[in-house]
Amino acid sequence: MNHITINGTIVKDATKALVNNVGTETPVVTFTLMDSGVPYQKNEPMFIEVHFMQEVAMHIFPYLIKGKKVDVFGHLSFKNYTTKNGISKQKFFINADYVIFPQ
Repeated sequence: MNHITINGTIVKDATKALVNNVGTETPVVTFTLMDSGVPYQKNEPMFIEVHFMQEVAMHIFPYLIKGKKVDVFGHLSFKNYTTKNGISKQKFFINADYVIFPQ
């Protein structure tokens, strides 16, 4: 699998939803993370969406607010989609296994 660890700042308050997963509804929390990277390695920050689908996601939801520092451990995934204009695109995101709030 393609494991990824990223630390950064939440740029938009988290949202929560229920996803139909094999006949059962699974809670999912989604937030966008800005990773500024290691200094002097890249010029622009990277923004990536994070999906956290475990039961604990609903418990940490109130803490996933804009400006909060987080460490995310998970798997890098992507999905293909077509825009309303008929253009094919890819969207990359992280399926988080763990979210940690550093001190």
